[in-house]
Amino acid sequence: MKNRLISLLLTGALALSLVTIPTAAAGSAPVESDNRNDQDYSVWSTPVNSYLMENRAGGLTRVEYTGGQIVVEDYSSDFVFQSGRTIPMELSIWGGFFAGADYNFFVFGQKNPTESDRTEVIRVVKYSKDWQRLGQASLYGANTTVPFDAGSLRMDEYGGYLYIRTCHEMYTSSDGLNHQANLTMAVRQSDMTVTDSYYKVMNTDYGYVSHSFNQFILVDEEGRIVTLDHGDAYPRAMTFMRYYADAGTGKFSGSGYGAWCSVGLQRSFAGAVGANTTGASVGGLAETSSCYMMAYNYDGEAGTGPRNVYLQAMDIATGKGRDYQITQSGGSTTPVLAPTGLNGGYLLWNGKDNYTVNDTLYYLSYGADGVPGQTRTAQAPLSDCQPIPYRSGVVWYVTDDSAPVFYTLDSSGVTAHKSEAGQQPEPEPEPEPDPGQGEGTLPAGGGNHTLSSQMAILADGTLAVWGSAKADDWDEKLETVGSGYVAVSQLGTDFFALKADGTLCGWGRTKLPTITTKEPTQLLTGVKQLSGFMALKNDGTVWCVQGLDPVYVTGDAKQVSYDGVTGIILKNDGTVYAWEGGSAPALERAPLEKVRFVSGYMAILENGELWYWGRSNDFGISGTGSQVLNGPVKVMDNVANVWGENVGRAVVPSVFALTEDGSLYSWGVNTYNQLGYQGGNREYELSSSIFGENAGTMPYQDIPKRVNISDVADVSNVNATTMILKTDGTIWAVGNNANSDALLPPEIERVDTLTQVLEGGLLPGDSTEQTDKPSFSDVSASHWASEAIGYAVERGYFSGTGAGTFSPDGTMTRAMLWTVLARMDGYTGTAKPGDPWYQNGRDWAMANGISDGTNPDGSITREQFAAMLYNFAAHTGASTKKDDTVLSQFSDRGSISAYAVNAMAWAVTNGIMSGTSATTISPTGLATRAQAAVMLMRLDQLRQG
Repeated sequence: MKNRLISLLLTGALALSLVTIPTAAAGSAPVESDNRNDQDYSVWSTPVNSYLMENRAGGLTRVEYTGGQIVVEDYSSDFVFQSGRTIPMELSIWGGFFAGADYNFFVFGQKNPTESDRTEVIRVVKYSKDWQRLGQASLYGANTTVPFDAGSLRMDEYGGYLYIRTCHEMYTSSDGLNHQANLTMAVRQSDMTVTDSYYKVMNTDYGYVSHSFNQFILVDEEGRIVTLDHGDAYPRAMTFMRYYADAGTGKFSGSGYGAWCSVGLQRSFAGAVGANTTGASVGGLAETSSCYMMAYNYDGEAGTGPRNVYLQAMDIATGKGRDYQITQSGGSTTPVLAPTGLNGGYLLWNGKDNYTVNDTLYYLSYGADGVPGQTRTAQAPLSDCQPIPYRSGVVWYVTDDSAPVFYTLDSSGVTAHKSEAGQQPEPEPEPEPDPGQGEGTLPAGGGNHTLSSQMAILADGTLAVWGSAKADDWDEKLETVGSGYVAVSQLGTDFFALKADGTLCGWGRTKLPTITTKEPTQLLTGVKQLSGFMALKNDGTVWCVQGLDPVYVTGDAKQVSYDGVTGIILKNDGTVYAWEGGSAPALERAPLEKVRFVSGYMAILENGELWYWGRSNDFGISGTGSQVLNGPVKVMDNVANVWGENVGRAVVPSVFALTEDGSLYSWGVNTYNQLGYQGGNREYELSSSIFGENAGTMPYQDIPKRVNISDVADVSNVNATTMILKTDGTIWAVGNNANSDALLPPEIERVDTLTQVLEGGLLPGDSTEQTDKPSFSDVSASHWASEAIGYAVERGYFSGTGAGTFSPDGTMTRAMLWTVLARMDGYTGTAKPGDPWYQNGRDWAMANGISDGTNPDGSITREQFAAMLYNFAAHTGASTKKDDTVLSQFSDRGSISAYAVNAMAWAVTNGIMSGTSATTISPTGLATRAQAAVMLMRLDQLRQG
């Protein structure tokens, strides 16, 4: 029998008790949203955004898709906010969430306008109960152009399998239209394999419902899959199905031509087939020990008038149904079933006058026999948050451009609980780094490069391009593109450049087809490292920017690399994973550990050993001199840096490695002397059928050979052109000069020896030179905050206050700090015309637990400033270590608000804030603009280690 939570049978009188708990003082707070009445629909439903689950501490966890991100918040059993986090969207369309017994699951989707069977349209992602991403399963093509369209998505689990019922807009049919229908799939949780799916056009015997406007699914106590669809076309009815297959097998489909399920048209709707408007909405499916329960409303004529509420109970043993009309007049929202277990549950709905919903909550209990009890009322709204069993009743939450208000319903009635923001808990101490677990230092730049075969960043941050990186006139003449750049990357004729503020730009001619001006276009923000199509954000998430719609790949990453085919991801624990995009989106674990740095399939271990773990050894690319590969192979010792990305798609692959003593080695194909020397220790005989008679041979080197150059800072070995940046800023070229890619005149076809072609290059990891230092008449060179003010202004954190002044003693508002921190995090926002100037900053601050978003124009106090910086440090992964005793030196420490004690201790411990005198910290004093600049500069220094 299936194990389910069974609560006590709800008996006795139902009385109303409405209690409001006051909101706590400012501090870390829940994210505000608006889900009020979102369960109510007129024609078709939409995916559920709001979820609750009971967590392992006995409290509640809120999961909600809002503002383009997934918010996860923990609350105590007294509804006090404990902590919050965000989970990144992995594809562009939200599907839903399911809290399983052992894992949590998210479902995402994306459009498939070209109707390609190779496009991933649905992705199911598995997380652990402590929110670590564990794996994914995907559907490709699936007769889908738009997933989750004009309907919803719900899930249940049984025997280690996850079952999903949803909907989709299908491929173009013979009538030229894209029709909508339901879609069902099953996933084995252990290895995230899709074990069954159905998305074709068929009939109800196969579980198919055309124009399915809402979907419900459960696995009953006998292990049978049960579904309920709101059908508009074939059939035009509330359609119940019970599958014959055993849910423990991971299958719902049958064999041969026999029916897969029994079907019941529980309520047929008036009107024409496919007319969309049915005058009804379906609100729930549940099970008792003897009945299947269904809830819906209906106007009786497929019109737009008031709808009555119905509760239907189907006897499990006989399949016979009893339809109870609960209301006789007046309107209602879509009713909600709230089961408490096999003994019964509740039915809930709000009153509705035309399209206006009122706050009168109507509710009744039903027992195991499905018979409805007496209707009661209270003042409480509903939302798209499905009530869950909790304590001796049920609980749900509602937001109304606000933090959640929790509502509990039990035998005593309905109680409202405003979510209370508690004191921010002290973070757990960070473990000491284990030198054998991937904590080694990355090479300068952290995997970023300031040089490519047709691009270089100059010392002042200017991006210089030549050759085929230019829009026109592919020659050696430099063109400059903007300023503020710190890294570049190239893949064929697609080019990428990263700015110091984390903005990633791109231009090109193949994978970025809509960029027709060949000028950089913003692709992503908050980026700290890039390689080809792979981008690593400040929060440790990895994204693929193969086009203008970045796709989430994974999280908890330290560094990324892209070799032209495969994305290589180094995790913070020293493990390495390969990702091959749409053809195989799951991460593949590499057979290496304790890795410090990766470049393509080359990996430097913590002990300095260089290993190759690729599958191919063409042209001796492994560097071992062997023609046979049997797993990972060691190449060299004492390696400090490696450039191995020119392997995957390159026609003429090569690798460069820099040892700890500063020596540079290379191997691979050497047709144009691009390895920095002539010839190689082996020759490859070219095919006469391809290259003609007397085709000759192609030299290559299959073991590392030293290059005669010193003081190497960066290397670009794209195809047959090699560019080398030295520590003095000079740039040297060798190899092919087609399209002037070696920065030489086009009449020079190749350069056989390393030749200096440019100077003034920016070294990886270096800051750009600032030629226009900001100066203000009221900030002298000797001003105590002069350096910090210049630092903050140069980075765009602050600007002057007009007429050449900065106003260092002026105060700062809360809205100003939201905006500054959002900029530091790379957030650009989606503010609309008419929104206040600080809207983007407030949205970001609230979404990431930085601030509660209140009192934007209020002058910020020192303790408020410290609290926001503390939350920002936690959000960005900076150190939150602190010494609780440091505040003892201040006589006014007792005036620090409870929510800010940890933050003030952290700020003083890390030198971000100091006392206003030897014995005072002035927590309620106002923070000046000069103090703010100093604290922000010190915060940046803390984040940079």
